[in-house]
Amino acid sequence: MLILLGVPSGLLIIEYYYPAAILGYSGAMSRLTDLVINYFISIAILITVVVLYTRALKREVRRANSYSRQLQLISETDGLTQLKNRSYCVNALRRIEAENKNFNVIILDIDHFKNINDTYGHDVGDIVLKKVSNILKMHSQKHGALLSRYGGEEFLVITFFQSFDQTIYLAESLRNAISRAYYGLPKNVTISLGVAKSVPNEEYSNVIKRADQALYHSKHIGRNSVSTFATE
Repeated sequence: MLILLGVPSGLLIIEYYYPAAILGYSGAMSRLTDLVINYFISIAILITVVVLYTRALKREVRRANSYSRQLQLISETDGLTQLKNRSYCVNALRRIEAENKNFNVIILDIDHFKNINDTYGHDVGDIVLKKVSNILKMHSQKHGALLSRYGGEEFLVITFFQSFDQTIYLAESLRNAISRAYYGLPKNVTISLGVAKSVPNEEYSNVIKRADQALYHSKHIGRNSVSTFATE
C-alpha cells in the first residue's frame, strides 16, 4: 500500500520540480492540466487503496471474531456429549449468584456406571453417556433449564421455576425417561438424582452441596430415585 501511495506522490513531486525529466510541455496551461489530471488520478488511487484495505481489514476482523467464538464454544463444551461442561456451569452459577436470582439445582449421575465400563468396555460406556445426554437435553431445554456434564457420569441441571415442586417434577421425568430408554444392554440404565433450591443471597456452592447430599441419599436408599434438600 505504501508503494501505491508513494509512486504517484513521487511522480508529482518530480514533475513539479523537474518537468523536463517527465515530458515536455507546450505551455504552462498544458503543464497545469497534466498536474490536475495526475492529482485526481492520485486521489482515485488513494481512495481505491483505502477501500480495499478497509474491506480486507473487515474480513480479518470477521475471521478473528469467528475464530474467537469457535474457541469459546470449544472451551465450554464437553467433547464427548456436546453438552456444556463444568467450567461453563460454574461461570453460569456465578452470574446467577451475582444477579441474586433464585434457582434450583438437580445433580444426577448414572447408577453403576463403572460396572458398565468394566463389563462392556469404555466404548459402550461412551454410547451410554451420549444417549443419556441426549435424553437429558431433550427434556431439560424445553423448560429453559441449563444442562451440563459436571464430571464423569455426573450431570447438573439448573432450573428457574417459581415452584420448587416443578423442579422435582422435572427430576422425576428425567429419571423415568432414562430408565425407559433402550441401550442394547441386558439391564436398563438408571440414574439417581438430588434436588436443592437456593435461598436469597446464598453462595451457589452451598446449593450444590445440598443437592450432593440429596443425591447421596438417593444412592443410599437403593438408587433410581429422586431425593430433595429444600430450605424454608
